[in-house]
Order: sequence, then C-alpha cells, then structure tokens
Amino acid sequence: SAIARIEVLRDGASAQYGSDAIAGVVNIVLKHGADAGSNSVSINGGIMDKGDGEQNGIDGSVGLPFGGSGGDTAPGWVRLSWNY
Repeated sequence: SAIARIEVLRDGASAQYGSDAIAGVVNIVLKHGADAGSNSVSINGGIMDKGDGEQNGIDGSVGLPFGGSGGDTAPGWVRLSWNY
C-alpha cells in the first residue's frame, strides 16, 4: 500500500484547508522512500450476486520516480483499472 497514515480532523479546518473544510478533513499521507518499480497487477472475475451477471476487471499499479535530480526523487504511483 502507498498509504503511510490517514489523519482525520473532526473540527472545522477551513483556516488550513479552505472554506469547504468546515465539517472536517480526511488527509491521506503517502509513504516516502518507496522504490521505483514497485508493481502489482490483479485480475478478477465472477458473479457478485445471483442475477447480477458476470463482472470482470483488471487492476494494476506501477511505482515511478518523480521530480528531483541526482537521486533526489519522490515516489509516485500510477494506477490503471478496467472493469466490465
């Protein structure tokens, strides 16, 4: 998983996050230092419930280095998903 932690601010956070954050904020903090080339692929299929019909999908993520120079890069992920 690319998530390091999830922060939940229950009170109004509009001073820090803008006027739309009056009820609270969920902040998802990503991991640092992940290796580029951290890849995953999953393929799924089947019938989810009686009468729903067949459902199939392919999902994958690829770890890539972003920004910086001379080894000063931040990890990033590209996620692709296809379902029918």
